[in-house]
Amino acid sequence: MAEISKFLGGENSTLGALNMLFKLPTPVMIYYGEEIGMKNLPANREIKDSRLCVRGDFDWSEAAAQRSNPHSLFSKVSYLIKERADLAGEKITEREEAIDLQFRPSEV
Repeated sequence: MAEISKFLGGENSTLGALNMLFKLPTPVMIYYGEEIGMKNLPANREIKDSRLCVRGDFDWSEAAAQRSNPHSLFSKVSYLIKERADLAGEKITEREEAIDLQFRPSEV
């Protein structure tokens, strides 16, 4: 899957594309940072292996700000994930949420 924010103009377009993606009856994959609207690094023509120039470091301060804002892109994407799980009859458990928290740096 191509990076959604690379091809779309803004949050509403990105959210619309993710909404359609999460409604498909297939496994969903989004790139890290897509849930907070991160962009790719500028292309470096000298790098032959494109895997080395896709994303920079994850923006943990932006993620923290969005996690506390119920109107952020992160909150909207989280809702889409939970809605998809509900439609599939799955539950996002407290344990899964605790696992999510343990992988975030302590400064968040």
